[in-house]
Amino acid sequence: MDHKAVGLTDVGRKRDHNEDFLTMKPDLGLYIVCDGMGGHAAGEVASEMTATVISKVVQKNFSHVIDFMAEPNKANRERVKRLLEAAVQRACKDVFEAQENDPSKKGMGTTVVLALVVEEGVFVAHVGDSRCYLYRQGQTHQITEDHSLVNEYVKQGLMSREEAQKHPQANLITRGVGLQPTVQVDTLYSEVMDGDLFLLCSDGLSEYMKDSDYTKMAQTIPLEELAPNCIALANARGGKDNITALLMQMGDPTIEAKADNVAKKAEMLKKIPLFKNFDYQEITKLLEVIEVHKWGPGELILEENFLGEEMYIILTGKVEVIKGELKVAELKPGHFFGELSLIDKTPRSASIRSISETKMMVIHRKPLFSVLKKESRVAMKLFWGLLQTMSKRLRTTDEEVVRLKEMVESGNQSEDKDPAYGADLSFLDE
Repeated sequence: MDHKAVGLTDVGRKRDHNEDFLTMKPDLGLYIVCDGMGGHAAGEVASEMTATVISKVVQKNFSHVIDFMAEPNKANRERVKRLLEAAVQRACKDVFEAQENDPSKKGMGTTVVLALVVEEGVFVAHVGDSRCYLYRQGQTHQITEDHSLVNEYVKQGLMSREEAQKHPQANLITRGVGLQPTVQVDTLYSEVMDGDLFLLCSDGLSEYMKDSDYTKMAQTIPLEELAPNCIALANARGGKDNITALLMQMGDPTIEAKADNVAKKAEMLKKIPLFKNFDYQEITKLLEVIEVHKWGPGELILEENFLGEEMYIILTGKVEVIKGELKVAELKPGHFFGELSLIDKTPRSASIRSISETKMMVIHRKPLFSVLKKESRVAMKLFWGLLQTMSKRLRTTDEEVVRLKEMVESGNQSEDKDPAYGADLSFLDE
């Protein structure tokens, strides 16, 4: 997918020099924003050094990116993520050694947020509180998480986001490039669609810009004018720090989205009880471990009584649920099944066969649990959703048992062929 990029950095209204640095390498699809720190001249050294080192490492090892674009499988995707992590780590080591060897640069460091565009997707890596935003189909999403003290307070429920913005230590970061010999780097991969608009920025912009501001600008201002407008907004509201905005427009915004595009996948996941409490960033991480598979008409997808550890969400097409020899239900796009197998790997309670050509998202247990081990908050939300689902299902089953008891006592027979299985399928209703 083609893309266009524009970027601009500004000293702001209060500072006398600019410690932000941006790099645009369209030939590599690489875009970087750094926000330096560490006193006069030192911050700008750290930010420029970091962007330069990352660019060199990515360019030297660009074969990994080419491999991914030729064959975008999980193994190649992980290699690209490791490449970006290694590039940031190399920059961290170089900046740390530079400040150790030069007393005048003592304490220098930088944040970094970068995007690597690869045809149908974007890799994002970041350290610190420089951010990546995504404008998609009329909504703005922050897809990076600040590595800052106040954000930790927000995550722990100790303060609101509004209180965090006004906190005297709002700019205190918990991770930075060059502050130590190594640093933990957050990476993610996201599919893209025509019209997606990414923004990389320093906190000199994000401190003043609301999501609604970016949404309005994305909807009303041409790409070529967006960066100057972002700078003007931050300066008009105070401009107390350096300001950098780098924007990337994906494809053609006028092209109609496909039925199984990434936005549709995210929308379907949000409707499923297990994932309803996930924010957009967490949904994006979940989408990284989801595979999409196709089945032709009449193909057997699951077989009754066989063990399984996958969950399925229908994107397009229809499937039938078969219990023994009896067809008990038809499922359509938006329906899902097999979620309990993610937890206990129990035998399937029914067979599933495609009626028409069908495309589904498939979540495998092992890669999902790899995400949960790294993301404790995601794990907590998932298991809370599971508890709610199980609670609802138990209540439904209890009601079914009471109804059957009343029917038996009154001498009537149930209209359901298999009421227990009917209760088990209650979660399939939209």
